[in-house]
Amino acid sequence: MTKKKGIKKLWPAKDVMAQIYENNLWGGNKSEFYSGLGSHHPETVNSYIAVAAAFLKGFETPPVVCDLRCGDFNIGY
Repeated sequence: MTKKKGIKKLWPAKDVMAQIYENNLWGGNKSEFYSGLGSHHPETVNSYIAVAAAFLKGFETPPVVCDLRCGDFNIGY
């Protein structure tokens, strides 16, 4: 089997994420977690929180939830 020109081998997700964090490719200050602009715009953040809160309040018995956090931890409650 021959390798076609221009086709690259995919990196494992762990290697991709390591490179993103090592090279600070998401922005922010060096060694600072930063998920991008989407987690810092009130229009996006507030509507996300409203939908998540409404969903969780819709249960007759409140569910137990574990927020595993990802990104820069800007959104969570």
